[in-house]
Amino acid sequence: AYAEARNGNSAEARRILKQLESAPAHSALLPRALIHIALKENDRALDLMEQAEIQKDPGLLAFFPAESADPLRASPRFAALY
Repeated sequence: AYAEARNGNSAEARRILKQLESAPAHSALLPRALIHIALKENDRALDLMEQAEIQKDPGLLAFFPAESADPLRASPRFAALY
C-alpha cells in the first residue's frame, strides 16, 4: 500500500489500508502510519505512531531513522516521540 500511495495510486492504497484497519486496533500500527505518510496524511500517521509508543512497539525505534519518516521530522509531535 505504501508503494501504491507513493506511485499515485491512492485508491488502491486506501483499499489496502481499509483491510489493515479492520484488524485488531493494536496491530499493524506502523505499517498503517507509513501508508498515511505516503498519502500525505501526517496527522493520522502521528496518531498511529503515538499509539505504537503507548503500546511500546519495538518497531518504532527502527522507524525514526528511516527515510520514510522524513515528512514528519519538522513536527513537534514527531520530536516528542523520538
